[in-house]
Amino acid sequence: MAESFPSTIAANILTEIDFLTSSDSGLSSRIRKEITKAKEILVKGKAVLMKAEAQQLHNCELQDGLEKLSELLYDAEDLLDELKCEVLGKQVGKLNIVKYYLKIKVTRKRLDEKIDNIRSISIAVKDPDTKLVSSGENLSFLGNARHFSFLGIANGNKKVPSISNNLRTIIMQSLQPQRVAESFVSKWISNFKCLWLLCLSGLQFKELPDSVAALKHLRFLDLSWNSDLEKLYDTICKLLRLQTLKLRGCSALKNLPRNIQKMISLRHLELTIQWERLPPIGAECFKSLQYLHLYKCKNLESLREGMESLTTIRTLILQGCGSLTTLPDNVKLLETLEKLVISSCPKLNLKMDLQGKDLSLKLKAFMIYELKELEDLPQLILQGSANTLKYIRIEECPKLTELPAWLASLTALQKLEIVSCSGLSSLSPGMEKLTALRELKIQKSPPLSESCRRKPLNILNLESHLDPEVASSSRDNE
Repeated sequence: MAESFPSTIAANILTEIDFLTSSDSGLSSRIRKEITKAKEILVKGKAVLMKAEAQQLHNCELQDGLEKLSELLYDAEDLLDELKCEVLGKQVGKLNIVKYYLKIKVTRKRLDEKIDNIRSISIAVKDPDTKLVSSGENLSFLGNARHFSFLGIANGNKKVPSISNNLRTIIMQSLQPQRVAESFVSKWISNFKCLWLLCLSGLQFKELPDSVAALKHLRFLDLSWNSDLEKLYDTICKLLRLQTLKLRGCSALKNLPRNIQKMISLRHLELTIQWERLPPIGAECFKSLQYLHLYKCKNLESLREGMESLTTIRTLILQGCGSLTTLPDNVKLLETLEKLVISSCPKLNLKMDLQGKDLSLKLKAFMIYELKELEDLPQLILQGSANTLKYIRIEECPKLTELPAWLASLTALQKLEIVSCSGLSSLSPGMEKLTALRELKIQKSPPLSESCRRKPLNILNLESHLDPEVASSSRDNE
């Protein structure tokens, strides 16, 4: 079982929460109060999570609990991202307040329960040397501390405190870009060679010091949102135990190291890079990769060359890749892919015809957002996953004017959401065959909602959520 580090996911969520709970967000006080309660749970639970993350290597029960909490936090992050999009799109006045309030409340309660459960397990694990510290404490008394975390680098020019060389976690996170010298980063890395987790998110420096190669136990490295970082040297490839590498928002990064194929434990990669093509990095590197997020790779035009390397990928996210126009046919080789998310790729069209009947794809969730040129859904991927695909979301695809007839062959589909697709005026014929479908949601797509209202799907236990009737709204205003 892979180790999980939900504390870093929680840190990302806290940045979203700060925006949503501000008075400028325009959200109702009811929603903001519920989000604030969730924030309090995450802030109070931070020390618990850091301790548990340090203990998990020798405790399978903790590993399982942290992995499940990570999944819940990713769902929470998706929910807040959706809400933030509504806010930024100035759709606050049209929000379904009850829906978001209930979703956030349920998620908040589940977070509380899971963190309490992890706390109980962690207390039972004997680890008398573990101490949790923050930048606000008197650092001269932290001889045996295992975890060090603070927000911002107000004390960045001070000496490294006298903390045990057995320190396991360093989280130095800045919500705003904050420039630091490479020497500052180097002195922290050089002093603590037993680190498992190193987070430098938001710190701005051009080069990662060679001393990182000494962190032979490192599992998690977060260098995200560093717009100064231009190059990673081969020294990082000596981190043979590294499982998570976060380079999202590193907009100046030009390439990955030549010997990245040596990073045989890498499972989770988030990347912003100036590639024009996804290179064939090599199966040795990516034979364990399960999660790949390509974020605002603005020059990226093709994925074909590197697609065959992703033989174990489970989640693939393509976001803000403005030059990408198509997905390659060899995407059919991704037989382990379970979740595909594509967002804000304005030139991308997904027309991909089915090739043969012997495909063994296992996609479970397919989500697309803001694809301005999309005219077709990818038959190769979706119908190739007909026996496993449970969830489809299509949002802000204005040129999509027709749903394909083969959609009725996706017999495992349980939830279909279509949002802000004004070009659609009807569902595809034969969708009554989708007997597993339990939820149909049509939002901000009035013609499609009216069509579904006139001719509802006759499927047992199906819940339909449609746009309000235009006619009844007009009568109410008379």
